[in-house]
Amino acid sequence: MTPGYIYVLQNELFGPYVVKIGLTRFEPDTRAKQIYNGSTGGQIHFDIVTAYSVGDCKQAETAIHKRL
Repeated sequence: MTPGYIYVLQNELFGPYVVKIGLTRFEPDTRAKQIYNGSTGGQIHFDIVTAYSVGDCKQAETAIHKRL
């Protein structure tokens, strides 16, 4: 089990209907900054739409992506 966060990020570059849903073991704002700083290729900052603390972030992310 890996405690962490499930986050929903949005970036105006991708339009109003595209979001990034993911997991992090760190604070969601730290993850948003990592993406913006180029570790996964963002050109402008990502806004945190929502984030949830979960007991098992890997399992939660898998379930969310499967459901979507």
